[in-house]
Amino acid sequence: MNQLLKKKGDITIFLIVAVIALFLFFFLFVLFQNQSDVEVIKKNSLELSTYGQKVKMYVEQCLYDSAVPAVYYVGLTGGYIDPPPETFRSTKATIAYYYYFDADKMPSKGKVQNEISKYIEETLFICIRNFQGFPGVDIDSGVMHADTLIGENDVTIHLEYPVTIKQGSSSMTVEDFQTLIPIRLGKNYGYAKEVNEELLLYDGLVDITLFDSFDVESVIMPYDDKRTIYLFRDTNIDLEPSMYFFAAVKK
Repeated sequence: MNQLLKKKGDITIFLIVAVIALFLFFFLFVLFQNQSDVEVIKKNSLELSTYGQKVKMYVEQCLYDSAVPAVYYVGLTGGYIDPPPETFRSTKATIAYYYYFDADKMPSKGKVQNEISKYIEETLFICIRNFQGFPGVDIDSGVMHADTLIGENDVTIHLEYPVTIKQGSSSMTVEDFQTLIPIRLGKNYGYAKEVNEELLLYDGLVDITLFDSFDVESVIMPYDDKRTIYLFRDTNIDLEPSMYFFAAVKK
C-alpha cells in the first residue's frame, strides 16, 4: 500500500515538473518570438526612417533644381512665366510692360510668387520621375501644392506633397518640403517698383539719379521714341548673375 502511494506521489511530482517545464518552454517561446517580432519592427522602422530621409532629400533637391530656372526666368520677362497681353515682344525678348500708356501694369509680388509656384507644380514631376531612383521601394505620392515667398535677398519655396513609403505592413508619409534660392528677386522687384512709380508720377519720365541709390547694375535701353527697356543686373549673389527686365511705353 505504501509502495503504491509512493508510486502515485512520484507520478504526481513528475506531472507537476512536466507541466512546469511545458509552461517554461511556452513562456520562453513566446518571449523569444515577441523579441523577434520587436526586432523585425525595429528593423522595418529603421529602414522606413532611412528611406524617408532619402526621399525628403531627393524631393528637395528636385524642388531646388526646378525653382532656380523659374526664378531666373520671371526676372527676364518682368515677373511672368506666361506673359500678359501688354508685353513688349521682339525676336530676342518678351518683356512685360509696367508703364503702359499712363497705366500701371506691374504685377503684384503675389502674382510673381504664384507664377513661380505654378511653374514648379507643372514641371517638378520631370525631375522626380515617379521615384524611379528608388527601385524595389513601394512609394505612392499625392497632389503637390507649392507656395513661393519672395524675400529681399532670397526666394523660399514650400511644397506640400504627400509621399507615402511602404515597407511590409508598415508605412510612413513625408509631406513637407522646402528649399531656398539665393537670388535677390525681391530687391530687384523693389527697384523696378520705384522706377515704375516715377514713370507713373512724371508721365513716362524718370530722374536718372534715382538709379544711383541701387546696389545693382542698372541699364536703360531706349528701343524707339516711345518704348524703353529697363534692366537690373545683380552680381552680388553666389549663383550666376540674375537679371530683371521690364518695359515702358508712352503715348
